[in-house]
Amino acid sequence: MRGEHARHGKAAHSPPPEAHEIFDTVCQALREGLFAEAIDALESLLEHDVEFPGAASALKCAGFWREQQERDPGAPGGSGDPRRAGSALEGFERGEQLLGQWRLFQAFAARLADTPERCLFAIKQFVFSSALASYSATGGGSGATGGGSGATGGGSGAAGAGFDAAGSGRDEAAPSDAEAGEDPYLLLQIGRCHKGLGNYERAIECLEHANRQTREDARVLAELADCYSLVNESRAAKVFFREAFYVDPQAVDLAGLESPLVNRLAARLREKGYVEPLLNEWIPVYGAVWGVFNVKREMKPLEFGKLKQAIYHLEKERRIPGPEGERAVPRLINRYFWLIDHYLTTGEPRERVEEVLQKLKETDPVVHEAYTT
Repeated sequence: MRGEHARHGKAAHSPPPEAHEIFDTVCQALREGLFAEAIDALESLLEHDVEFPGAASALKCAGFWREQQERDPGAPGGSGDPRRAGSALEGFERGEQLLGQWRLFQAFAARLADTPERCLFAIKQFVFSSALASYSATGGGSGATGGGSGATGGGSGAAGAGFDAAGSGRDEAAPSDAEAGEDPYLLLQIGRCHKGLGNYERAIECLEHANRQTREDARVLAELADCYSLVNESRAAKVFFREAFYVDPQAVDLAGLESPLVNRLAARLREKGYVEPLLNEWIPVYGAVWGVFNVKREMKPLEFGKLKQAIYHLEKERRIPGPEGERAVPRLINRYFWLIDHYLTTGEPRERVEEVLQKLKETDPVVHEAYTT
């Protein structure tokens, strides 16, 4: 029939059975970190079926990791000169290297439109299981660095209360196995590895333990929130996300978060034109305006004092031209929201709330209108 092909489009490609078998071999090799074998299998696959969906992108992904192994022949799955294997990083340093490479790979894979999910999942399993083994071998005595979040602008120390506010009812006992240790940064990284492997409950245990060791680390709070979201405990997720972005928005690793809760919020802000690093600063603002971060808690007296002090300094900073002043605006607005919530929770006179709303209007009329309508 005339025009039949045009109306229905090109017939869907149907790979032969042997192509699917080869692709299964590819995914297994990727999962084991055998990237040279995966490349060989993909080249064979393309010889059998040049149009196999995503094969070309999968080949590029395998090539990316093969290149990483060539730089580090002693790495898991590496096949370089064994005389150089002793120079390979081990333990904590190897775990850090793997997660750093994963971050580079995320950016690389994002530019490939049709990479099969099975390939990405297989590579992710290899990377995070290898990193977990490296961190776990470190134990508790690594002296791992990077524990402080660099919180600025009057960190609330609210993480401890945030757990109770979440009402998760979890056992607060420390993780039972030896991998946990007492180093909060090591616990954070181990928690991230468990999350990457889909072991969300185990990740939560490690991250809760890390949170008890350091109460004002936005990275730990954000990862906890992410894991709670992934196990459908939305109340706990909202509490911890709100706390994390209050303590230090810049410490929150947006690229590493998997929660639809925050990813949808970030996507909407990108559509409005916000980009990193200011994107992190505006997430808690619009999280409150759009009702995403809608689980509130009462502040302790010491926290309230820090909040007032932070507002005082940020009101000065926002008048400074340049990046410092731009960053201060959303941080100040977020603290206005916390102050309003505190006044409403404690039953303060309405006049105090109106004073803060007037300051909000002077700072950003657009946000004020969205917040009050």
